[in-house]
Amino acid sequence: MPNGEEQQEQGPSIGQEVASKVAKGLLKKAVLPQLLAGCGVSAVILFIVLIFVGVVALVFINPEESPATPQTTEPPTAYSEKCAIQVPLFKQSDPHWGNVSYGCGGTTISSSGCGPTSAAMVLSFYGFGVTPADMAKHSLENGGRVCGNGTSHAWFKKLAEDYKMEFEQELSWDKILGYLNKGVPVIVSGQGPEPFTNTNSSHYVVLVCRGIDDNDNPIIYVNDPARMHIDYTKAYPEKLIKDRYRSSRVLYKM
Repeated sequence: MPNGEEQQEQGPSIGQEVASKVAKGLLKKAVLPQLLAGCGVSAVILFIVLIFVGVVALVFINPEESPATPQTTEPPTAYSEKCAIQVPLFKQSDPHWGNVSYGCGGTTISSSGCGPTSAAMVLSFYGFGVTPADMAKHSLENGGRVCGNGTSHAWFKKLAEDYKMEFEQELSWDKILGYLNKGVPVIVSGQGPEPFTNTNSSHYVVLVCRGIDDNDNPIIYVNDPARMHIDYTKAYPEKLIKDRYRSSRVLYKM
């Protein structure tokens, strides 16, 4: 796919501009006739050689190599270039919705909304213009919020029904891999080390795609809604996800 950057025509280099000015200056001031009259042919030849060497050096100066002009870089993307699909990465603590209430006497999307945030990623992938705030509202209105325990697993089925999506839950590991191989993101919850959490409650994340690391070990790319410093789709060992996930579901469109 094109990268969106177009090639621009380049004007004359700095060296070329200087060389042109030098040549014009010599002609304007009639330096050569004066040298010829006063110093003889040998001096004129030597002068011309020196001028030629200087002009050639200027012409081949590459201004792009000058340290005075720093190179700019593109901002980091929230997608993994190694995934065939690109699932938007939303964060619970994003200031656009982090402080939105998620019920239960003062909790917010930032503190407790990994379920709605994960759902928003998947629905956005399928073209629905939703945010974690929209999903939190839907959860609260449809019994999805379980105080002290996050978001109900059953809520995702209701969400799929309302958005007319296909739905399947409590998948075997082989079935999870099968969906990922087809380009279907999978929402799982689990406990343990990153990308999950070592707490009494499970943490929802989105499995985006599979891959292989530099040592030929299988990996899975994950969108984690919680950790703000991980602002990209990050790879984890496939075995870690397999050993630590506790529940799973897919919402997809045919």
